[in-house]
Amino acid sequence: MSESEALNGVFPVYILYRVFEAIREHARKDLPNEVLGVLVGYKLQYEGVPYVKIIDYATGEYEKSQVHAKFTLKGLQQYNLFLDERYGIHEHRPRVVGIYHSHPFNGEPFFSGVDLELFHSTLYYSDYNVFILLNPLVNAFKVYQFQPDKEKSVLELQQVEAMLYSAQPFSLPVHLRQK
Repeated sequence: MSESEALNGVFPVYILYRVFEAIREHARKDLPNEVLGVLVGYKLQYEGVPYVKIIDYATGEYEKSQVHAKFTLKGLQQYNLFLDERYGIHEHRPRVVGIYHSHPFNGEPFFSGVDLELFHSTLYYSDYNVFILLNPLVNAFKVYQFQPDKEKSVLELQQVEAMLYSAQPFSLPVHLRQK
């Protein structure tokens, strides 16, 4: 882990393990189509070092095919309603802190022009927001994060922290492989 990825022992991204597993399961269930959803959590700081804690995910209706996924207007309303119902409407509730999306093709997932356009859209563009790109066919899971003070700069993270409440947090290599 490099110094830029974990300053003062703080990882840039923490994700609840159940959320990690639920996102992977969502992508597996919708094969051969792409999936799309939002990441829900908090942007926090520890000793002046910012990090994102992902505690949930949400999705709604979206157009989908083997090479495309895009929220419909109804889908945007559905995931927002879900968040309002689950967390209430108050200032300290978790917020959308990014998106997840699958590329169920052979090989490593990569950003397409459409993905970058979506991530840079007003809905999701914010410092430290997270983009998870996964491919359930090869069990690849990549995490990207917007960097502050850099014009729409996105950094691929090599490691994130997965958290189980029944055990100690553990490091989760972002590039997962199962044989």
